Amino acid sequence: MNFKLSAVSAAVVLAFSVGSAFAADTSTVNQPGSSNTASVTQQYNSPSVTTSSSVTQVGDGNTATVTQSSNSGNSTSSVIEYSGANSNQSTVYQDHTNGASADIQNVGSGNTGRISQQYVITATGSIVQTGNSNTGIIDQSNGTGQTASINGAGGTGNYASSTQTGDNQGAQIAQGSGSNNAVAASQQGNGNRSQLGQYGSDSTLTTLQNGGGAALNNIVFTQYGNHDIGYVTQTGNALTAGVTQSGDYNQAILSQNGSYSTLNITQGGYNGRANATQSGDNQTATLNQSGSNNVAGFSQTGNGNSINASQTGDQNYASLTQNNLNNVASLTQSGQLNQSTLNQDGVSNNASLTQGGYNNLASVSQNGTSFTSNSSQTGANNRLYVVQR
Repeated sequence: MNFKLSAVSAAVVLAFSVGSAFAADTSTVNQPGSSNTASVTQQYNSPSVTTSSSVTQVGDGNTATVTQSSNSGNSTSSVIEYSGANSNQSTVYQDHTNGASADIQNVGSGNTGRISQQYVITATGSIVQTGNSNTGIIDQSNGTGQTASINGAGGTGNYASSTQTGDNQGAQIAQGSGSNNAVAASQQGNGNRSQLGQYGSDSTLTTLQNGGGAALNNIVFTQYGNHDIGYVTQTGNALTAGVTQSGDYNQAILSQNGSYSTLNITQGGYNGRANATQSGDNQTATLNQSGSNNVAGFSQTGNGNSINASQTGDQNYASLTQNNLNNVASLTQSGQLNQSTLNQDGVSNNASLTQGGYNNLASVSQNGTSFTSNSSQTGANNRLYVVQR
């Protein structure tokens, strides 16, 4: 059992190990500066004790706490705060362990980093923060093979949080330039994967996954603009959501509930709105939207549904609704001030709508079985209504 204290204003190190020929319990704390506090507790260790902790603090008013509880094998923790990092708080709790690794690095001032990995066995958490007033929180509990990483490089007042409960989950959060950004990811179940990215200013991004079984849920959400809002909720197995937002003041609110669903949203431009809800089996939806002040929303309920929608131009509105089995809808809209509404209810319906120009209105409604409709209009001030029962 080894530990080293150097240039400490206040440090408490406790280490408990059950003897072993291969024992290695190591703690190293370095604190140049004033008003620093470091507390390291490493307990029960064994079998074949490997527990290590390193805390390095440079600056004023730093606090670091490392607790690596019942161990029974591999535990590693490192907290580094330096390069003028003041008023930082870094906390690592790794409980029942037998695995687990945590790394926190804070550069800047007013940062808070926290990793809590509870029953563990195999878990990795990493927080890297650069900037001011950042907060990064990783909480992993009751699981095996979980991985969470939070990266921040630039900006002030950023917030990133990842909470995972279950097995074999992974979450990656990255925040780039900007201020007052917020990212949150929560996963429950087994085999979930989530990857988030924000690279603008004052954007908000939240994803939730609740699933389980052998299949994988997957979310990839990237925001490149300013003042963007993203929210994704997924429940079930083998769901996939891919969302990319570029531009300013865009909003994507997405929800999937069921199995084998796929959702791809690409939104660029200014002040776009995308709202999507999927519930059922074997559904696929794709939305590409660019321009300014466009609104697109669709809802699918049932089995084997598919939507493919594209909207370009300014101030266009598109709405698609599908219900029950084997429905297919395709919508393409371009120009300005166009409105499209497409409703399908029944079995084996098929509708395709293409609209371009200025101030056009189109509405297709199908109710029943085995209907097919193809509609196309271009120009200005056109009206089209199709109803099939």
